[in-house]
Amino acid sequence: MKQAIIGLLLVWLIAGCSVAAPSEPDPEPEEPFFGIKGTVVSEEGERVLIVSDTVRLGAAGDGQYDAAWFSGVKGEVEIGERVEMGYDGGVDQSYPAQAKGKLLRKLPDERPSGATLSRAEVVRQALRQTEAGMPAVVEVSYSKSERQWRIDLYNNGALDGSTLQVLVKDEPVR
Repeated sequence: MKQAIIGLLLVWLIAGCSVAAPSEPDPEPEEPFFGIKGTVVSEEGERVLIVSDTVRLGAAGDGQYDAAWFSGVKGEVEIGERVEMGYDGGVDQSYPAQAKGKLLRKLPDERPSGATLSRAEVVRQALRQTEAGMPAVVEVSYSKSERQWRIDLYNNGALDGSTLQVLVKDEPVR
C-alpha cells in the first residue's frame, strides 16, 4: 500500500514538472458589431436607408428586417450596394431606427459569369420599379439562358408581409 501511494505521488510529481509545448496565443476577440449588414435601399436628403439582409423573427413567429436611416454617410454608398454600417453614437429606436452612421465596409458586388450587370445595378433598377416603402432584398438570382435577373423584395412597410418579384433584363440602362 505504501509503495502504491509513493508510486502515485512520483507519477503526479513527474507529470507536474514536465514541459508542455507552448500553446497558440488566443486569437483576438472580435469586436461586437453594432449596426446593420444589408442593402442601401433609399436616399432622402443627407441620409440613406439600409435594410438588413436577414429577417428577425418576432415572438409571434412573424418576421421583420432591421432597418435604419443613417446620416453622415451620403456619398460614401449608393443605392443597391451591400454594406456593413455601424452606429456612430446614440440610436433613435424608432422603426426604422435613426442614427449617425459609420461605414465599416462595402461588401463585394457580384457579377455572375456571362452577366452584363452587377447585383448592385439590378437591385438599383428593381428598387426604381417598386413603391415598397422599406423593401428588404431577400434574393437576387440571374438566369444566363434568359439573360434576366429576378429580385425578390419583402415589403417591410406592409402589414401583410407581402413579397414582390421584380424582373430586370441584363442590359445597361440607357
